[in-house]
Amino acid sequence: MTTSFALRSLGLIVAFSTNLFVPVEDPYTLLRPALDEQFDFTGSMVVQMENWDEDPFMIQMLMLKDKGTKVTWIHPSIVQGQTFVDDGKFVKQYMPDQKYIRVRPSFHTFWPSYATQLNLVKKNYVVKEIEKTSLLGRAVVVLTATAKNSDLGVRTLTIDRKVPLVLQDVHKVGEKSIYRLRTYNLQELKDSQVSLKIDVPSDVTTTKAWGPEKVTDIKYAAGACGFTPQIPTKLPYGFEIFAKQLVGMENDPFFVARVSDGLLMGHVYEWKYKGGEAHTKLDIKAMLVDKKKDIAYSILGDLPPQAAMRLLKAFTVPQE
Repeated sequence: MTTSFALRSLGLIVAFSTNLFVPVEDPYTLLRPALDEQFDFTGSMVVQMENWDEDPFMIQMLMLKDKGTKVTWIHPSIVQGQTFVDDGKFVKQYMPDQKYIRVRPSFHTFWPSYATQLNLVKKNYVVKEIEKTSLLGRAVVVLTATAKNSDLGVRTLTIDRKVPLVLQDVHKVGEKSIYRLRTYNLQELKDSQVSLKIDVPSDVTTTKAWGPEKVTDIKYAAGACGFTPQIPTKLPYGFEIFAKQLVGMENDPFFVARVSDGLLMGHVYEWKYKGGEAHTKLDIKAMLVDKKKDIAYSILGDLPPQAAMRLLKAFTVPQE
């Protein structure tokens, strides 16, 4: 094994000059905190997050190493106080106005692996290191991830050098930019200083949500949903389906295909349109309708609007 090969296997690329031997870190390795959301840090953060055509919101995050994360909404006021705790297996979501806790499986139980996401990023993006600087008094590295298709734009990610966290994420498509994530406060804490317990009144009820249920047999899904879910063999922008599931209620399920290009995530929902009677499903509005098949389609996630619609159209030919 050569020295160069050994360093590359550790995520390092060796740069040579006539009198200087400088290890240069692989930008794809530096990107890992953006892809691998593990519970490997104890501390607290206050962050603002934003999505396309939506108002920003602010949350406080408490993280306990190897145990989980607790998220509490700060802004807007309509969701202030809502809290969820994710331990990697289950999520407990507390809704103070409704006085109940809803328990469902964690997304971590079916999210794509770090290796899968990294391979997709390498296929769909060019990642470069821009600079090493400081933010919030902390040493950081700034990376750009430029999508190979301009519809998905450029991400500028600021990553902490000490703990595995993204502190800032700016997404630019054309002339529009949004802060996917902007950290206002970060504190490293001891495990004894962090509690993931949700403090609730005694009259709060706990309910267990049905699903998501993994789809391994499309005929079973068709029988449960009342239609055959449409699943394309190829998606635009290099997206791939990483989970096919039934969601909703056990007596009235609908289908979701979860997709990713390595950095972006999308959730494509399909349900029986019932001739126009079911234009929404659990507050998800139909974005496309195939009247012939009587199927409504919608997509949620973090794709730019133009790209989201193109991805959704890959699942159907709209009839209206």
